[in-house]
Amino acid sequence: MKQIFISCKLLPGLLLLFCLSIILYSCDNYNFSQPLPVDQKNIYQFPKNFRGDWQEDESAVSIYISKTHIDFFTKDSEKIIDGAWPRLNDTGGYVYPSVAYNTLKTIRYDSLKRPVDTISNYLVRDNYAYPVNDKQLLEKGYPCQVDNDTIIVLKDDKVSIDLGQNAFLRKLNKKFYVLNLHIKPRLLDENGWWWLVIIEIKEKQSLNLWYCTSKMLEQPSLLYEYRNENYFDSKWKTADMIRLMKEGSFSMENKFIKPSNDE
Repeated sequence: MKQIFISCKLLPGLLLLFCLSIILYSCDNYNFSQPLPVDQKNIYQFPKNFRGDWQEDESAVSIYISKTHIDFFTKDSEKIIDGAWPRLNDTGGYVYPSVAYNTLKTIRYDSLKRPVDTISNYLVRDNYAYPVNDKQLLEKGYPCQVDNDTIIVLKDDKVSIDLGQNAFLRKLNKKFYVLNLHIKPRLLDENGWWWLVIIEIKEKQSLNLWYCTSKMLEQPSLLYEYRNENYFDSKWKTADMIRLMKEGSFSMENKFIKPSNDE
């Protein structure tokens, strides 16, 4: 299931990118024990024809690529209904707002449907809404406006990846490069895994992003599966990865084009 850098999962730091509204990946994670392909060297600069502004078709996602970093931009909005939910109706049933709305607060009930706690999902102050995460910590605030009992949040996010120790390219051919991203499950943990995104440049006017598909689970290098997390000890060479693309283990999910005013 495709998502925008948003999100079935939220990871700290660099990997926020893939969960943003940005980005664009499936709710299944494919983790690799080392950068790939193994027969190519690390590249710490984006090729010249990759650089510039790119806009995804029919979405509010755009990217900017410079010599040594890539920025992902997303614009979105969400609606928050005021008050605490769910509420109880006259027969003791739970009443929820429309699925189009998030709730400002959540009421927790015991087994007898007695309210025992009220949890804040957002803090609203000075025309900003701050999401409260599962650890009751505040996340980044977004501008908002109030319309009666509805709070409209305007999201304008930017996530940057700098090429370096934890992010670099490896070349497949003139058209395809693999962006390797190092995952660190815990702060200061150096034993993380890697995510792969294949970047395709097409006729200098189209930039396509390829991701792993469920067909990847047929690979003998699959080490471990737990829920939506899949771990591989793959040692693929360039020819192996090109073959996997042809066989459907990677698929093109996002297409970006040059804005019409971009030289």
